[in-house]
Amino acid sequence: MKGIREKLIDILKTYNYKIYEKIDLKGRSGLSYAVDIYAIREDPFSSTKIVFMIPEQVITKDLILDLKIIYSDVPDIDQIVVVCTKGIDKEAYTLAESGEKIILMDEQAVERLHQRKGKKVKEEEFEIYTLKLSVLDKDAREILKNTLYGKKWFTSHLIDLELMYRPFYLVYVAVKLHNKITFTGIMIDGITGEVSKEHSELAVKVPILMKKKIYSVSTIPYEVIDFKVPEDKIEKIVELWFDTKEFEIFQIQKIYVPIWVAELDARGKKFRIEICGTTGQVLTEIPENKDPVNKVLYYIYNPDKIIELLLKK
Repeated sequence: MKGIREKLIDILKTYNYKIYEKIDLKGRSGLSYAVDIYAIREDPFSSTKIVFMIPEQVITKDLILDLKIIYSDVPDIDQIVVVCTKGIDKEAYTLAESGEKIILMDEQAVERLHQRKGKKVKEEEFEIYTLKLSVLDKDAREILKNTLYGKKWFTSHLIDLELMYRPFYLVYVAVKLHNKITFTGIMIDGITGEVSKEHSELAVKVPILMKKKIYSVSTIPYEVIDFKVPEDKIEKIVELWFDTKEFEIFQIQKIYVPIWVAELDARGKKFRIEICGTTGQVLTEIPENKDPVNKVLYYIYNPDKIIELLLKK
């Protein structure tokens, strides 16, 4: 029975790649790096050079950092594909997903691609779409800090910050409004069925921000929420949103959006704030803190505001 390596080689040969196994690639620094598979495909107009790594342990942040060093040092690499055979930890996942040149793949994808050679296989069984993860943990913390500071929540304490993936339907539609046909896109929450105004603004940018993943949902080391709203309900939601039956849906795409979820405590009061992992937009409406203690702290943190206050008087 063929293993992961052999199946990968079979797949690559199908696409006319020349294969080099267990070789060392020399970097600009003079250092050499051992890789599992180096695949090259060339034609008169272009060439593609891909490194495949098949670690036999859980993928860690250190491994991803090492691969980023290899990519930056070795001139002849277009992409590095890492096959998850034993899983991937959270830090490694966010680091890999926030870049462009390191691609994650799982065993299920390899198996299905191997079966697909010359056959018709449903890609949805191992491929998912997500919006790009652009906001890392440290970025989310900074956004959170600035947002809370601006709303005078100086005494709030961060209990937990965790990434999750929320399901959405990306819907492109042509709708007739006021005797004029408009082409637009909306994002429908796959849990509540509500149109998300915040994410719908991204609809025109989704072709750039959307990334196809060649792995199953189970490979993501964070919580991935399942779709609750069936696809056959989308047409009715679109009708209610635009308040017309004069529309035509061109495309419906299931997509997962990275969301940072912060749990906070402010003097015994617990609350939750969500931040979009793609744009950094704060999705939760945060009221200004009216507590007198925080008002005092506001002027302590902003002494220049005391002068403004005195001048007004």
